[in-house]
Amino acid sequence: MRRGTSKLFLIAFCGLMLLFLAAGCTGKSKQEAVSGTVTIMYIYQDSFYREYGDLFASKYPDVSVTVAETNNLYHETDDRERKLREWIDKEKPDILELTQDDYERLAGEGVLLDLEPLIQKDKYPMESFLPSITELLKVKGGGRIYGLPPSFMAAALFYNQDLFDQHGVAYPTDQMGWMEVLALAERFGGGAAQSPESKVYGLSLMPWESSPVGLMYKIGRANQLSEVNAQTMQVQIDSEGWKQAATQALAAFRSDSIKQIELKEMTEDVWKKQAFLEGKSAMTLAPFSFIYEVDEAFKKKGMQWSLVTEPVDPKNPAYAGSLNVGSIYAINAKSANVQAAWKLISYMSSDEMAKIKSRSSFNLLSRKGYMTELNGHSLDSFYKLDFNVNNRISYGKIPTRFYNDFYAVMSNKLQKVQAAELTLDQAFREAQQEGQHALDAALAASGGREEK
Repeated sequence: MRRGTSKLFLIAFCGLMLLFLAAGCTGKSKQEAVSGTVTIMYIYQDSFYREYGDLFASKYPDVSVTVAETNNLYHETDDRERKLREWIDKEKPDILELTQDDYERLAGEGVLLDLEPLIQKDKYPMESFLPSITELLKVKGGGRIYGLPPSFMAAALFYNQDLFDQHGVAYPTDQMGWMEVLALAERFGGGAAQSPESKVYGLSLMPWESSPVGLMYKIGRANQLSEVNAQTMQVQIDSEGWKQAATQALAAFRSDSIKQIELKEMTEDVWKKQAFLEGKSAMTLAPFSFIYEVDEAFKKKGMQWSLVTEPVDPKNPAYAGSLNVGSIYAINAKSANVQAAWKLISYMSSDEMAKIKSRSSFNLLSRKGYMTELNGHSLDSFYKLDFNVNNRISYGKIPTRFYNDFYAVMSNKLQKVQAAELTLDQAFREAQQEGQHALDAALAASGGREEK
């Protein structure tokens, strides 16, 4: 009887070993061995290894990764498109780090490798990406996917629940237009009659944009307005849309419902003592990364906060003006290390990486379901709105110098309107002319156009 039992045990044990061996073989076929050297385009080597490289190396030790740093790639006078192509031709990276504009342009020029065969071969789970991100990749890629973004950037309207309760004002709601938000802001405080100690603002912006021109741009971006036609290289600021945005912005600051901060006042102390963090502002429009500061400051002061979606264009309430994929990682079509490159970018945007990043990322993750709340606060407001895939605002051809110069021009014009030195129409006519001169000068400095 014991011999029979031993024989049965031996047969069962052998069967189990065969199953384990089969499972091991199956695992190897799913996880193909990959080796080689791959070069990735990234701003800093140290930040790459901190964000992705060390984790990737522990999982794929046979793949060696080198970083081609881009921290000194662009200067404000550069023609960005030309500079990028020259850099790619010289450095020959296997993986390119691209903006949305770069991605669309280089995909159309055949510089990027079509990823769909690799996605299909590996059964890579694209379904867990946000649908609007997948749609964006396909629309900008002419119907195909040429890159993957691990994360994206978005803003939300944070609000102080205690201040709303104290003033008997109903909380803001998702998908409000800018007119609604500014009308809500005017319901707080008593204007200039209040003492500095008791002063409460209805709305605050990030310090560097807390001015009429900063708010004008916020409203304009929500409405998909651009100050330049990138196809004709003509400044187009003198339009009804931009004038309406400026009118709303000027009225908001005139009502004293937003604190105006001059650039010369920009100090570390101003950043640390922002009105919203101090409990002196009912609402603030801020990027996702600000949420950690809000949560910490409100806990210390025993205040309650919540958030809703950023203000939208009432004509297109499903879309957010601030949504942007920070970096899209694509494979150079000329790469000799496609498998290793694909292994790296697929890992950077994987479910596994999303799970690791879900509690520490300062950007929002492109994959659904990993960043859902922070200390009991739902993050749904950051994920509720969609990318406007038909947005034609383009920055790639326009030197950074122009945006810096023109911001100063527009700021000066709105200051003169505030001081009753110019009418709004005069301000925009002058801004149009001076802006075109600034654009022509910036393009000439970058080699893109002869200065007039």
